[in-house]
Amino acid sequence: MNWEPEYDYGFIDPIFYPNVELLGSYDSLNHSRKDIKSETLRYYYNKFNIKKEFINSGFKVPELYHHSNKRENIIETLRKYDSFVAKPCHMSESDLVILKNPKSIADYEMINEKINGSLTTEARENEPDMLKYCDKGFIIEEYIPVLYELKVFVVWGCPLLADLRSGSTEFYRLDFIGKNNPYFDWSKEYDLIKEFSKKIKLDFYRIDFLINESGIYASECAFMPSTDLPDDIKTHLSNKWSRIYYKLYYPQLF
Repeated sequence: MNWEPEYDYGFIDPIFYPNVELLGSYDSLNHSRKDIKSETLRYYYNKFNIKKEFINSGFKVPELYHHSNKRENIIETLRKYDSFVAKPCHMSESDLVILKNPKSIADYEMINEKINGSLTTEARENEPDMLKYCDKGFIIEEYIPVLYELKVFVVWGCPLLADLRSGSTEFYRLDFIGKNNPYFDWSKEYDLIKEFSKKIKLDFYRIDFLINESGIYASECAFMPSTDLPDDIKTHLSNKWSRIYYKLYYPQLF
């Protein structure tokens, strides 16, 4: 596999890593993400923004029902749908995400209060700075009943490997797979990811898909994700990727 950057990334806008001496391994590279300063990342950390970019890039996505960046009563909007996902735009992929098929008006009122309350809630202290500074808001979108979740790790524009799960956490991991695998065909998404990477120009990110009988849906993105990977992949990244990292971001060292 070609580990050199497939595209001319250059600086992101620019990006700043205050602890350059720590960028010596896969884990330390990921740890550094908290302190990155980047308007590009601040934009993409907002879930509404990344959803727009997925759509513009040709991915299938859960249908957007509603988006807002101000407090409003969403009960009547929620009652139009048998099921939905409601979530803040400015918090991590697991924080305050509500998957519901409400049974009573009390359920709707609870969701309304929690989602509106998120507009005054900050991302957790240990989250990346650019997530904390991204625009606040919330979205309500289609609920996708899943057979699988697929988390694809993309390095320098190349889909490196994918974490296949039957649920959302690592406990449900079934396998690490590539483009060719015995489970399903995701060659279309593989090619879309490569084109998407040319556009967003981020060196390492993870794109998450929801899969069922109706198709493969792009759902979320994580940047410099902390998900654990097989040791041989981590070693490859440490040996190959970090060298490229230094060369691109710290040319004075070469």
